[in-house]
Formats: sequence, structure tokens, C-alpha cells
Amino acid sequence: PWSTRPIHLIMQRKVRHSRRALAALLLCATLSPAAHALSSPSPDAAYEKAVQMNQADEPVSAIIELKNALKADPKHLPSLVLAAEIYLEQSLGRAAELSLREALEAGGDRNLLLPMLGEALLQQGKWARLLGELNADGLAPESAASVLARRAQAHMGLGDDNRAREELDRALALAPQGLVPRVVEAAWFMRNGDEAPAFAKLDVLVKDFSSSSSAWALYAAIYHARGDFTRALEGYGHALETNPRNLDARIARIGILMDLKRDAETKADFERIEKDVPGEPRAAYLAAVLAGRTGDQAAVRKHLDRVLERLAPVDEKLLLENPTLLLIRGLAHYDLRNYEAAIGSLTPYV
Repeated sequence: PWSTRPIHLIMQRKVRHSRRALAALLLCATLSPAAHALSSPSPDAAYEKAVQMNQADEPVSAIIELKNALKADPKHLPSLVLAAEIYLEQSLGRAAELSLREALEAGGDRNLLLPMLGEALLQQGKWARLLGELNADGLAPESAASVLARRAQAHMGLGDDNRAREELDRALALAPQGLVPRVVEAAWFMRNGDEAPAFAKLDVLVKDFSSSSSAWALYAAIYHARGDFTRALEGYGHALETNPRNLDARIARIGILMDLKRDAETKADFERIEKDVPGEPRAAYLAAVLAGRTGDQAAVRKHLDRVLERLAPVDEKLLLENPTLLLIRGLAHYDLRNYEAAIGSLTPYV
């Protein structure tokens, strides 16, 4: 079943990461223009409030404040960057990409923004676009290595592991101890069936970067792929300890726990996802499966309807490039007995 598959992008040859576009929440004011001007916070004030909310682990509230800041000043660079960081944590690659492109146009630091833009494009499965747009020219060594490693990931997404290895070697030459190149290298060995070096590098990686959520997520994803659920759960646990907002790790852990019939242990993860990314479609579909196990058909329908509501605003072209979301939408339609709609989603997926 799809829920047992590791979420981590760089482990997979053909699966593209989900690209989600959640509808923005707009606050409509009825004040007069003068009163509105007096009551509107400055972009700096709204940004500082967003920083506080983000540090308080309230990313949804932080995004609302950042939207207020950007409404006052659409080129407010700190707000654009922080919004992109939160969107990347929420696996909202398209939203992150738009914020990062605005930040680049506003004169933001390319050393910071280009690696982030690479991650946003990877989340959307835009392999060719990443390779066409992003290069390491003129960047500091660490940033250049991160961009090259993301180019390696894009080549892997397109099935060209030889080109990926070339980019990876360049990245490692610039930053042999860099986190991103070493994460991608471990995944590259695993993809090519070289388990011994993959696991050796993986063990060193989590020792050297024990506080890195992405390192632990890769550790978990590799063991997940091998069917070693004990070590996978251990790895996802560490990933979430170091970054509780690692959405993909949390969804992957729910999938394993459900496969092991440890349904009661998923409650905290579902609650956390609802707090961070309300209505996340993958989580909503898993919640429907869980409700079906207890025979709560009303809850099943509620969660399936929520999947379709959240995916309805997403452009069809984006969904066609997103196998995971296509599958979820198709399964939701099928479970609701909307068979024609199910065929429309599942046929492109197959």
C-alpha cells in the first residue's frame, strides 16, 4: 500500500514529491481607508510578530502575520524568506518557490536563497526546471555544494544516476563535510544497490549530524525501504525530536504505525499535523483509513471530503505531475463511489 512507502524524495526513482497549493486565508476589513491605515501594522512589526509566533511553534499564525507584512510591503525581504522557510517545512513547494523568486527579485542573498529554491523545486518534482535554472556559479563553497547536490537529486529524479554522480562529486569536492551532499551521497549509493557503503555513510552521517532532522529522516527512509520498521521508527522519532515540524517524517511514521496496527499511537501525530498544516491531504486520507477500521463511516466520509476539498483548488497540471496527490484523490473518489472521477485520477497515475 502507498502508505508504507518512504516519503523521503531522494530515495525514489520515479515518485515525485507532492506539490500542494493550499488556499490562502484573507482577512477582509470593513474599516474606512483612514481607519484601516491607522490600524494596519507596519511590515517590520508584523514580521517581528511572525518571528515570535514561529519560535512559539505556531507556523500557521506566523504565516498570517507574514501575509500582513507582505500586504503592507510586497517586497519585504525578511518576510519573504521566513515565509519560504515555513512553506518548505510544510512541504508546500509551490508557495515556497513563489516567495523565493520574489526574494531574489528584491535583492536577497543568492547564497541563502538558491539552495532553498532548489529544495522548493525538488518538492514539486520540477527536475528539468531546476537543472535549467539553478547553477553554482558565483556562490560561496558551502552554498555551491548545496546547489550541486540538489542538481544531483534532480538528475536522479530524471533517472540519470551517472550525471547525478558527477554533480555529487563536484559538491563533495567543495564541501566534503557538508550535510546536504553527504545526505544525497548516501541516498545515491542506496539507489544503485550499494548497500554496504550506503549504510556505512548513513551511520557516520547521523553521528556527525545528530541534531539534523534531514539526516535522521534519510536514515529512517532507508530502513523503511528495507522493511526494518523498528529502525525506521527510531529514525523518524529522532527526526521529529530535532524538528517537530518535519511533515514528511511525521506522515511516514503514521504510515508505519498503521501498517503495524498500532493505530492508537498515531493520535499525537495526526493532532500535530492538523496544528501545523490543517487539512493536509495525505494525512486526511490516512485519517479516513483509520476511521474505516473502526467502522465510523461518518468520519470516513468527512476525511475523504476534506481530501477532495483541499485538492480542488490545485491546478490540474500540477496534480498530473504529482503521483502521490493523484493517487490520493483517485482513492478518495473511489471510496466515495465516484467511480468516473476515480478513473480520471488513477489512469494518469498508472
